Amino acid sequence: MPPDQPRPGRGIGKVPPPDRPDAAHGIGKALPPDRPDAAHGIGKALPPDRPDPAQGVYETLLLRDCRVAAVGAHLDRLAGSVQELYGLPLPAEERARLIHALTEAAGKPGEQRARIDAHPHNGGLHLSVVVSEIPARRPVTLAPVVVPRGLGAHKWCDRRLVERHGSDPVPLLVDSDGSVLEAGWANVWVLDGERLITPPLDGRILPGVTRARLLALAPSLGLHTREQPISLADARAATTMFLTSSLRVAVAASFDRHPQESPAVDRIRDALLFASFS
Repeated sequence: MPPDQPRPGRGIGKVPPPDRPDAAHGIGKALPPDRPDAAHGIGKALPPDRPDPAQGVYETLLLRDCRVAAVGAHLDRLAGSVQELYGLPLPAEERARLIHALTEAAGKPGEQRARIDAHPHNGGLHLSVVVSEIPARRPVTLAPVVVPRGLGAHKWCDRRLVERHGSDPVPLLVDSDGSVLEAGWANVWVLDGERLITPPLDGRILPGVTRARLLALAPSLGLHTREQPISLADARAATTMFLTSSLRVAVAASFDRHPQESPAVDRIRDALLFASFS
């Protein structure tokens, strides 16, 4: 989930709130306007080291030659986030409008990136789509940063906790107990022979769409998957590490300032791309 500075997007409408008195605040019970934390709509003031839900959530999708990769899975995740965070649905008609906008944008040749933003606005849900170039797929250097409890299971628009560490090297989020969680814009994997290991979905990391696809695809590549904690020491000792995301798909990663390509990771990326667009 890379930092984004999107150009003004094309709004595709606002979802009306459900018919209930606390809908304007998203979740929890309604807050009086003179409460200092009312603007957040989450019932209490946010600590400074957590993302601000009021800024919204987003999805990034890969467009290629008139096709949209994993659009259903991305919209399902978006719908789950806005329901949990704001108490708002993603109605079928809005979902259809999003798919239409994405399909229309995918009509150009080559690869592009689409970003869907969703944030609460005037008691409803505002949605927009922005299309831009995809980031380069090349090996990356990682730098560990401690983010207690991680960023959680939502793809936040508020990326201050990641962006304050810069983008090169890529921040590798580590909990205070030393557990490797995820990278600033990707899920993390260790490849040990035929064993493919990734941190579990325990509420501290994003349930990546590409992560789920690779878990399903791995047996056909002769790989045995395990979802288990990875310590920072284990990550440093790993022969092969890589990251997965919707846009970069799969790229080699290391703590070296001069990361190298990995034929094994290239094979995984090719398989993921084929599965996404076949």
